[in-house]
This record gives sequence, C-alpha cells and structure tokens, in this order.
Amino acid sequence: MDYKQAVKDQNSLYSELILRWDADVLLRDLDAYIMRGIDNNKIPNIVNVTLNRPKVFYYNVTSALESTSEQVIVESEDEQLDTKYIEDYVKKGFLAANAKLRKERKFKLNPYFDDQACIRGRIAARPLFRIEDGILITDITYWDSHFVRFGTDDKGKQWASFEGERLASDIESEAWAQEIGYKCTGMKATVLDIWHSEGNEVHVDGAKEWEQEHQFGFCPVAIQIVTLGSMLADADSLYKQGESLFFLIRGVIPELNRLVSILQTLNLKTVKPPMKQKKRGGKGASKHDQITAMGANTAMFPDEDISPIDFGDAQRSATIALAMF
Repeated sequence: MDYKQAVKDQNSLYSELILRWDADVLLRDLDAYIMRGIDNNKIPNIVNVTLNRPKVFYYNVTSALESTSEQVIVESEDEQLDTKYIEDYVKKGFLAANAKLRKERKFKLNPYFDDQACIRGRIAARPLFRIEDGILITDITYWDSHFVRFGTDDKGKQWASFEGERLASDIESEAWAQEIGYKCTGMKATVLDIWHSEGNEVHVDGAKEWEQEHQFGFCPVAIQIVTLGSMLADADSLYKQGESLFFLIRGVIPELNRLVSILQTLNLKTVKPPMKQKKRGGKGASKHDQITAMGANTAMFPDEDISPIDFGDAQRSATIALAMF
C-alpha cells in the first residue's frame, strides 16, 4: 500500500475539519475581533472589543480536568489473579512515561490529552513500551491530532501517521537517523512518520529516508475521538465529528463581540460625541476639541448654535456592556 498517497488523500478529506480546528484555536486565543459589514469590509470608527469569555470557559474546564485523578481498575473472573498488582503496574507505567517526558522538557500526558480533547476533539499517541538492555523503556509519544491521519479496516487501525515541521537537531537525534547517519540539509524539515500493522517508514521533505518492520502485529498508535458532534453518514459529517468545547457557542461569540463593540462605541461617543453647528454664513465648523474641551468658552451670534447629535441611550449601553465583561 502507498501510505504516503493515503496521507495525501486524507489531507484533502480533512480540509474542512482543519479549518474548524484552526478557527477554534483562534477563538480560544482571543483573536482580535474586527467588525465587518455584509460586504466583509471593515467598518470604520468602531471600538472593536474581543470578549475573553471563550478563554475563561476553556481554561476553567481544562483546569477542572487536570485537578482530577485518573482511576485504574482491573477486573477479572479469575479470583486468583492479583488485579492490584496490574493496576499498580499501569499507574507506574504512566508515571515512568511522564518522567521520560519531563527529561525531554515536554508536557505530561494528562494535561496534554485534556488540551487535545477539549480543542481538537480527539487524542492520539504512539505508545512503544519495550525492553532495551534489560530496562523497560516507557515511551509514549503524544501526537497533535491536527496533524494525524489514519486508515482503518475490519481489524482496527490499518495505519496512522503524523506529519509536522521539526528542527534538524531533533530529527538527527532520532534513533533511526543516528543508525543510518542521516543529516538534514537545512535548519528545519517536514517529517512524515507512518506506522502500520507491519512496519514503520519515515519521510523527510517528501523523500523516504527510513523503513523497518516490526513484530507487534498491529498499528501501535492509539486514537480516541470525543463523542460530541455528528455520528451520521452525511457527506459533511467528518467536519462535525469529534467536536471541541466550543461546538455550542462557536457561532455566538462573534455576535457577542459585535454587540459589545457597538455598546462600547456608543459609550465612547458620550466622551467625544458627534456635534452639529449652525453657523451664520454657513462657514466651516469649529474644531471639535475647541468647543468640547473642559471649561471651553465659545462665542457665537444669537442665531448660531452648537449641539450634540443624538446617537442613542449611552447610559443604558454602558450598563449592558459592563454586565457582559
């Protein structure tokens, strides 16, 4: 099977889902809101406001998840089986995997998985526990599911891949690169790491640089998709599967930003309101700062006048805007 081509096919299939992932990250990271009209052009003279509600909501949830403790429970019909020993082994396996990640200056497993489940709607990792020189190597490499593609058959995952840009030093430190003496030609390169039920192959900048067989008998990549979202067989269902925390408010937040931007624009107008001036002879209007300055004294003829232009109830808009922050 041409796994590299399979990855390309999946990239095309995932195009709309990738747009959703990117939009959710911008929502979480409070990408600056800009009010636009129906022609999508920026509306001038607007106080654009970006509410922090998505970020507060997101980190309240992830913080709550990180404060919990994972329960490991092993059950068996064999009354002679020491399930406590197995439970302790599983716990210590994850502790050892986290210790390895700390040495590599990487995030621990649970916080990373919580973040992935909440923002991507899915989790992916490549666990490779193995014995080297009589020592158990607890290797669990998590993958950002934005860059993960996979294919399945009636036996489960047939293949899975991770593709991303990496520093040359990181690539050259990999076991496969050291074994063959691989050296990158630049400071960075795009690495496509493919695992299937029979082996592993690594492509760097489009060229296959490494291939090996393994004896696992299955694809050693674990992928779990959050059950929020669509489970239908519609043509566009992939875009709606494995939803993030924002799936119920994704369309509402821009409208809230629009509303608060309108309210804050009205509030600013109370400080510097638009003015109209009736002037003898219809000459040019006075400068705004001169006639509205603190303690300003403006001379005019009896038939002349200066007054603010009514723009709505600013006091009420201030109350509403304050309540929304």
